[in-house]
Amino acid sequence: MSNGNGTSGLSTRLADPVFRRRLAIRAALVALVAGIGAFSMVVGRGHTVVLDDMRPKDGSYEPVRMLSAKLGRGKAVELSSGVRELVTVTGQSPKLVVDWMDGSEPVSVELSIPFKQDFVIVYLPKLKAGIEPWVEPFFPYASAKPAEEAAPAATEAP
Repeated sequence: MSNGNGTSGLSTRLADPVFRRRLAIRAALVALVAGIGAFSMVVGRGHTVVLDDMRPKDGSYEPVRMLSAKLGRGKAVELSSGVRELVTVTGQSPKLVVDWMDGSEPVSVELSIPFKQDFVIVYLPKLKAGIEPWVEPFFPYASAKPAEEAAPAATEAP
């Protein structure tokens, strides 16, 4: 498409400094909004952390009798042995501070939670004993059986 003198309309508009400046500002604003969206998605992602103070089935470590744990900016949670507590945090690397309430030195560690992971479990007795890994992915719905497996098998009538 030409404008009568042999040049196209787009090349004429691109030659205009006002059009180029407006185009550059619009492109910068689109990039800024996309960057803010990506930043908000990473920083504002919520995770559920399961604080576990239960005795394992194999008996490889003992639960802590009483402790106080604070995760991120949340309130401190007091746990006794045999208890699990759910704590919701925002961000990929919340700080965990654990006071063992038995005279031991308090522990302060930074968790690293994968972006796509909704639930993680922190085994507090393993943390105290220095047993790795003390943080693992947690799948709360993995043990549920599908409806057809849970239903009893039909018996044939004689």
